[in-house]
Amino acid sequence: MNFEQRVREDLLTYLAGRQEIDVPMPECPDVEEAWRKVGEDYMPDGIREFNAYPTVSLGWIMFVGMAMAQLWDTDWQRADADAHIYNTLRDVRGFDQVKKKLDEFGGKKSDGYDGGS
Repeated sequence: MNFEQRVREDLLTYLAGRQEIDVPMPECPDVEEAWRKVGEDYMPDGIREFNAYPTVSLGWIMFVGMAMAQLWDTDWQRADADAHIYNTLRDVRGFDQVKKKLDEFGGKKSDGYDGGS
């Protein structure tokens, strides 16, 4: 099992144990392909920040995943046409402000800490 598979399995086990995801996870090749585009662009940021801020590094990509799910439902053609959608989302304010931008993108007001939602 390679590193990516191990992280995926650990994350799935953790989230399933907390009843945060459906088991088994649905298969969706379109999403897998979209992840390749997002992941390639995200990895340099995520790896750079991981040692000092592991929760943030993993949390940000989860927020990006939620934005991608929102786009899937509302404007997938726009997202699919953007070859670097992660960079588009990130570059509005920079890596440290990803959550604020994604909250706005998802229709939430982001005035600071929102209780973890």
